[in-house]
Amino acid sequence: MSIGRLVRLMPIVALAAHLLLVPTATSAAGYNDTNPATTPCGDGSHPIAKGQQRWISNGAGLKIALLEVRKSDFCNTVWTRITNESGRGAGYAPAQTITATSRTYVYTCTLSTCVEPHAVSTDTLKPYGVSPYQGWAHQLVIPAGSNLGAPPAKQPPSFRGTAIIVYAGTTYVSDVGIEPVYTQFSNAMGSATEPWSCDNTLNHECKSWGTPGGTFRTIYARLDPSLSGSVGSPDLGSDFEDIVRPLWNAAWTHNPLVLMCTSCSEQILVKLAPLQQGWYSSTEDNSNEPGIPEIMVHRTIVLATAVTWDHICGTTDVGCTTSSPGFGCDARVCISHEMGHAQGLGHCPHDWSVMCSSNQAVHGTAFWTPQASELLGLKVLYP
Repeated sequence: MSIGRLVRLMPIVALAAHLLLVPTATSAAGYNDTNPATTPCGDGSHPIAKGQQRWISNGAGLKIALLEVRKSDFCNTVWTRITNESGRGAGYAPAQTITATSRTYVYTCTLSTCVEPHAVSTDTLKPYGVSPYQGWAHQLVIPAGSNLGAPPAKQPPSFRGTAIIVYAGTTYVSDVGIEPVYTQFSNAMGSATEPWSCDNTLNHECKSWGTPGGTFRTIYARLDPSLSGSVGSPDLGSDFEDIVRPLWNAAWTHNPLVLMCTSCSEQILVKLAPLQQGWYSSTEDNSNEPGIPEIMVHRTIVLATAVTWDHICGTTDVGCTTSSPGFGCDARVCISHEMGHAQGLGHCPHDWSVMCSSNQAVHGTAFWTPQASELLGLKVLYP
């Protein structure tokens, strides 16, 4: 059992916030397709938001190179950097000159068709500390996002870097990026056409209610009597049964159909219970482990007893930015977020989605209706 898919009080981590900014007035088209190291974007004269990074190691676990996605807020550009780390000492591979090909991709929406033309660079890099030992894919000026969702909302771009290096005659391939993670424990980034899907390997398992790839099935949900003890005006059971559940049932034709039962061996249990301080809600996961893919057998949606539940976002789901007073939350927003986890979805590191990893009613744009981000994830798990 794991307890970790959470709606928290704290804002999204700074890394994601830095790397998912919408273009600003500092954009400069003249920097497009240039070497960032020779411009104010990456020459050290202005701060750089270093994104995700991944070590490339040999079969013995010794580090050969470092792949990074980097972003300049000053130039509003993004690029990929590779550093030859061989020869640094203990834990690193013996010093060798490498050939490194790096690419940068910019995705402007949650659909695989919205991919900006990538920048590519091939460099011969000497061992660490011997110039040149770093190579850059030419930078791309970040375009505007796309208007998706219901109602339409600006989707910030997300970034991906890939690398192919040759060290001592052996080719290594690596992949890293800041992208929405729509499926549980997964962001394989396995291809340029579908970077957001899990691939059912040990490191990128897909979790679903079904067989490989997911299949349509009927599962049952039960409301625990503890829900009657909630603080606030909403009826949490009614919010789940009458508002949130029908929306997820209608979101996609192949995801599970969730029906209600009162005395049954349910697959989803919704209850009220104490949670760690600062947590609004949580989804507890029971799956058959190990398994490729993992098949979910039961999920428990836990709503915190300490929260004062409300409907502060109004009667129509048009995107809510109003904060609940005190330690409160719009019940529909939190319940729908946990329902997404119960379907098998993971967090999406930007607003304008149900599965945003922070509490949107406090820190962003809240929805309880599944958006384009959620639909993409459901299509991955339940094709």
